[in-house]
Amino acid sequence: TGGYDITVDFWCPVASIEKRSRQDRVPYALWVEQGYLTATPGDVVDYTFIEARLHALMRTYAVQQIAVDPWNAKNLIARWYQDNLPVIEVQQTMPNLSGASKALEVLIKQGKLRHGGHPILRWCVSNAVADIDGNGNLKPSKNPKKSKERIDGVSALVTGLARALVTTTGSVYDQRGLLPI
Repeated sequence: TGGYDITVDFWCPVASIEKRSRQDRVPYALWVEQGYLTATPGDVVDYTFIEARLHALMRTYAVQQIAVDPWNAKNLIARWYQDNLPVIEVQQTMPNLSGASKALEVLIKQGKLRHGGHPILRWCVSNAVADIDGNGNLKPSKNPKKSKERIDGVSALVTGLARALVTTTGSVYDQRGLLPI
């Protein structure tokens, strides 16, 4: 059948759940209750929860890489390197994300992206549009009509897919049967 079975995790500071529910007009508290969203203590995301989840996933799965947007995360990435997590930085640029964005579109249309109907991911997808440059490259962007809405789940999915495509398809030379000299 092909495609990808994905697991997604979302975190939100417990102190901002009520405010974000009103602001974003979505049921954060219900998502916490249903297990789709992890509430972290305080008013900022506690990254120790994310780190603990990464370690749990690494005990369960053969995690090869953890794709991370390095923007505003240099200290976090440095800590994860020191903790021997297989972190790969993926700049959120058109060249880095275009192939994965196009692949995601195909996977969705073919029904080959399986996420168990995760409501937060579905909400993020509904808020996203394709940002297309003059060369036909694309990456996810916020829908200008819904500019306050969040697309974090889509961005993370495309970032991870960008690495998955590189590691599963190999080089273009491998695909064409060419041997570089």
